[in-house]
Amino acid sequence: MPTKKYTEKFKISLAYLHYKGTPKQTLCDDFGVSIASLSRWIKGYDVTEVDINEAANILQMYELKKQKAKLEAEVVALTKAIKLFNSDFNAV
Repeated sequence: MPTKKYTEKFKISLAYLHYKGTPKQTLCDDFGVSIASLSRWIKGYDVTEVDINEAANILQMYELKKQKAKLEAEVVALTKAIKLFNSDFNAV
């Protein structure tokens, strides 16, 4: 199984969100990381001096990338549906 590569800033940002009170399970569900990885990041990073704006920007960028991938998959599916519809329409 391939492992995901996360940037240090992403890891620190998630650790910071946990430090500020977000439950581990919520972070794992929202960002697709394992609880074991998140726990390791929480223990390994000092998040007391994290810039909240930078952390928010990094996490927002990650969410936008996920949305983009989802939209691109929808475009591919719709393109296939249009081709199928057109081929059925032309056959009549």
